[in-house]
Parts: sequence; structure tokens; C-alpha cells
Amino acid sequence: MSTGTTQPRANPSTKGARADQGPRVSQAGERRELRWESLRAIAALGVLVAHTYGQAGGNFYGDYSERLVAGVGFGALFFFTLSGCLLYIPFARRDFGGGREIKLSQYATNRALRIFPLYYVALVVVLVFQEGGGSLEQWVRFGLLLENFSVETLNTVNGSLWTIVVELHFYLLLPPLAWAIARIAKRSTARALVVLAVLATISILIRSYSLANPQEEVLLRYSLPATFYFVCAGMALALLRTRWNGGRPSWLRGPLARAELWMLAAIPFWLLFVWDYRLEPLFGISCFLALGACVLPLESGRLLR
Repeated sequence: MSTGTTQPRANPSTKGARADQGPRVSQAGERRELRWESLRAIAALGVLVAHTYGQAGGNFYGDYSERLVAGVGFGALFFFTLSGCLLYIPFARRDFGGGREIKLSQYATNRALRIFPLYYVALVVVLVFQEGGGSLEQWVRFGLLLENFSVETLNTVNGSLWTIVVELHFYLLLPPLAWAIARIAKRSTARALVVLAVLATISILIRSYSLANPQEEVLLRYSLPATFYFVCAGMALALLRTRWNGGRPSWLRGPLARAELWMLAAIPFWLLFVWDYRLEPLFGISCFLALGACVLPLESGRLLR
């Protein structure tokens, strides 16, 4: 994991280093924290490993050792948690931390630069060289990012592209959603967290229904409503980061304030999920803890610095 220096603090229970002062990199016109991008890279490598394993004939539903290899591919769902946190932070600061207004034109430009260039380059290469030029339906549906709305194109051409469509839908939803949360919460972080908990619960129910009916509801399974609880986990972290950036709460001290403990606590939840895929909400908790270790103002150590 990428490293930086720990900020000095007078009281470890309340004066943790600010969460927004770590080393950064520039990507697509935005300044990104190195810890975040390190987690993104690890998740991307996990997806690559799992896809390679699948292409080599690996069994995603085999014994536990096989599931452990396949399970790293669920890093694709972690991306939703990462996006939820990263993109909601400016809105959370505006609505709950006295931050500046957000220029939606700049927001839209950054999102377009982030998603479209690489998407279309990858799409053209795959359709031309892998799909033999592709069909008209493929060019139209994938070109307009509509592949998730047809069983003929869902999870074809490139099995990861469905996540791009879900990300795009979240990009479009976030500004009005942030506005609605702010109106309901009335500057109360606690109320905002309750709103997210309700939305996450609804999403889990939708996800459970789609998984219980895999043939009839395959399109629902690969949609924003069915994966939104991963996004909610990230948005909750954005709220906590905004709330705690001036100092951690008094109860968050000792081992609970150690970033390594948060990261290590994420592992058992992932292991349980890999053991039984029906326990997928546990992976949402794992994503929350792993990302929280990197974005909240916790105490750093040898593993996370």
C-alpha cells in the first residue's frame, strides 16, 4: 500500500491526522489520494486474476480453494464503494461541512474524461479484433452504453463492461441524490447515515431477489439498484470522513483507531462471503472496512502509512 507520513497529533482520541492530507496523484484532471489509487489497483488486479482464472477453465463454484481464487474478482463490486466515497465527498463537504459549491459542469467534464476515452478505445479494439468486427447490435448497444439492458449483450464482448454502465448511472444520479439527502438530513450527519442505511437495505433486498431468480432477473442483477448498497457504503464513509476530519470522536481510540485493524477486520467478512456467495452483504461490510482504513483519519502504522 502506498505510504505517506503520519501527521502529528496532540490527543490520539480526538486529534487524528486530517484524512485529506496524504500523498496524491493526478488522474483525469483530478487530484487523487495515493492510498485510494493503491486500493483501486489491487482491486483491478484481483479482477484480472479472476478473469484469467475463468478463461483458463477455473470453477467459480468449486471447492473453497477455487473460490478463494475466484473471489478476488469481486473487486469489481469494491469499485462501486470506492466511487461512492470519492464522488460524494465534495457533496458531503458542501452539505455537511461548510464546503464550497460544486460546479456541475466541471463534475460532468471530470466524469466524462474518466470513463469515455478508455471505454471506447477498449470497445473498438475488442469488437474489431476479438469479435471479428462485431455486429450492428453490438456497436449500437455498446456504443450507447446500453449493453446492460439486453440479455443478448450483457456480459458479452468484455465481462467487466457492465460495471462501467452502472458507474455511469451513479454519476448521473449523484447530484440529485446528494441534494435530496441534504434536504432530508438538514445538516445532520446522523440523519444522512440513516437515509443511506435505508437505501442500502432496499438495495440488498433487490439484490437478493435478483440472485434468487437468476434466469428471470439477470438484467436486474447487473443494475445500479441491485448493487447500490456497495455505493452506500462508500457514501457513508464520505460522511464520516467529513464529520471526523477535524478530529476523531472520543470513542474512536486505542485499537479501534488503528487503520491496520480496520483493514484486517475486512478479511474475515470477505472469507465468509467467498465461502457462501449468498452472504454477499458481508462483502459490503468488508469493502466499508477496507476503504475506511484508507480514507478515515485513523492511526497509521507499518501496513498503512
